[in-house]
Amino acid sequence: MKKSILLTFAMVCLLVTGYSQTDTIWGGANDPNSRFALGLNDWTAMAGTSSTYNVPPDCASNRTPVSTEADPDALWAWDENGMAEEGAFWGSRGPIASPSLADGAAIFNSSFLDNAGSDTNCGGGIAPSPHTGYLVSPTFSCAGHSTVFVRFHQYFRNFVATTTLDVSIDGGTTWVKDTLNGNLQFNDETGNDDVQLVNISAIAANQPNVMIRFTFEGEYYFWIIDDVIVIEQPSEDLTIGDFFFGFNYATPATQITTDTTAFLADVINKGSATINSYRLKVRIVEQESGDVIYQDSITVDTPLAPGDTNTVTLEKTFTPGELPAGTAYDMIYSVEILEAAGLLPGSNLEVREVRSDANPADNIKSQEFVVSNFTYSKDPGTLFATRPADDGDYSMGNVYRTASFWPDNTTFKATEMTVSVARPGLTSLQGFTISVFLLEVADDIAADLSQLNTLPDIGQDNDKLKIIATANHSFTDEANFDEVPIQLLDFETFDPGVTINPNKTYIALVRYFDAAAELLQGFNDQINYFYTSTIIYQGRWYSGGFGPDNAAVIRLRIEMDQPSSFEEVQLPDYTVKIYPNPANTQIRVDMTLDSENDGIVVLADITGRVLDMRSFQGAQNRNFNFDTSKLADGTYIVRVATRDGAKTSKVVVQH
Repeated sequence: MKKSILLTFAMVCLLVTGYSQTDTIWGGANDPNSRFALGLNDWTAMAGTSSTYNVPPDCASNRTPVSTEADPDALWAWDENGMAEEGAFWGSRGPIASPSLADGAAIFNSSFLDNAGSDTNCGGGIAPSPHTGYLVSPTFSCAGHSTVFVRFHQYFRNFVATTTLDVSIDGGTTWVKDTLNGNLQFNDETGNDDVQLVNISAIAANQPNVMIRFTFEGEYYFWIIDDVIVIEQPSEDLTIGDFFFGFNYATPATQITTDTTAFLADVINKGSATINSYRLKVRIVEQESGDVIYQDSITVDTPLAPGDTNTVTLEKTFTPGELPAGTAYDMIYSVEILEAAGLLPGSNLEVREVRSDANPADNIKSQEFVVSNFTYSKDPGTLFATRPADDGDYSMGNVYRTASFWPDNTTFKATEMTVSVARPGLTSLQGFTISVFLLEVADDIAADLSQLNTLPDIGQDNDKLKIIATANHSFTDEANFDEVPIQLLDFETFDPGVTINPNKTYIALVRYFDAAAELLQGFNDQINYFYTSTIIYQGRWYSGGFGPDNAAVIRLRIEMDQPSSFEEVQLPDYTVKIYPNPANTQIRVDMTLDSENDGIVVLADITGRVLDMRSFQGAQNRNFNFDTSKLADGTYIVRVATRDGAKTSKVVVQH
């Protein structure tokens, strides 16, 4: 998997799945060029470039071509089925779901051009990747049109490729590029029914000779295009802009319980008409089951003029409570246009209907978050690496917070930090040493860390950022961008792990000093944290870091620190029932307490290493299921701990 050291610029297109009636400038249902009816017609597939190898690379290897040259075979083509199945790795995918699919579609089949349909022939096709191909439209006029948008259906799967929509107003001599699909990561793909609407007004408005060009540049897999049309700006077009995401990407199940979040989002009017009434909604959906665990909405009757943005705040907040470890959720914001439709019969209540929006898909934005077993994380994976522009030592850290309460018989330790690092030029990391610190933030520091900018560096009489754990790590054979675990040592005793406390803010900090200052910190920019994401120290603290959508890959692992048996009050035998025993694929824990209580249920191996856990609040009778299908045969421990006591039992897993 390849990653970039450089920050990429933002995607500027709007994703849509439908459109309302508007004025057509070029193309349409009756235009064979728009539909790719039985061929590319007046579109031109222009020869691009391909790569040359001394030895064809293995499909799983790191590909290093010896040269890139012009190649007349690196071409877009027409496919009657709207599919790219000739290339290896197509699998069981279906065609593009476009209105004129029966007429065929245009494709750039990167996979086929590289491997000729065989997954053992990478680099052996007629135009090996990385390669470039261009699909150029006929010339059309936008004279008299002050707004110009290109709408098209697409189906795209990405490996390491860039897709752009380019615009020329001088016969193709110069082109202005607009990057599409920049949100897709390695092996991600759009839906086969994806539609894009791209605003090209800044270049094409009122121009008499306009051309557009679809460009594929890179490696694998395919890009399919159909039903291209050029239109004026739609009248009714709301979109969700920035929105508040109040969680980490990953938070341990034991700590997310009290992680209360508010909900707010920017609603933007991208249409040409004033919107007088609209509704903002939020849902939290469990990914595997599709169950909605929370939802709320608010109706706004304040007119929103064209081009204006309104930050809308919903009235309620959400506290997760008990969410199972190992589950993933989507926080989904959506907006819809409303209009009055009369009164409810027999009452004075007004009935409102949802109006058609030009671009329904940009009315929805979502963000995934994960309830983990043990790990705090701001990122779903490393995408690039960077550092402050000024030379010299620097530090970067991520901010994590523990739950506001824990059961009386439960304590936790921070045991490990995971860091991703790269070196300029991706040369060897061997011999470089970095230091990591875990800092406990004083209670009088505001939640947004705005006071951080006034504090000195750690270790300089800084009692607001207390060092509680540290470690050094010297790189040996780790590769650039590897996610490297580093065991934490208690700062006072230097024993493994350090006890942490409830209702506290912690900073997992990495320091790059002396020779290591040339190293780059791994980052991910797929999540907008709205406020603080990663903090930076270089001569002073910068609580804003590189902005809310750039999160360092610095993770923190915590584990439950189980007390010995003589320290805890034993719960009566009848309060906990565990079955079946022996177990095969699942253990069920039935809990029957004498009164409502708060606590935790833990599954651990015989050494005490925690494998899974559940937390609960205000519960008396509750059932918990633990998946044991992937555990090795052997003896395991189930522990139920409450404020009133605990009970530990052994269970055998036998497949």
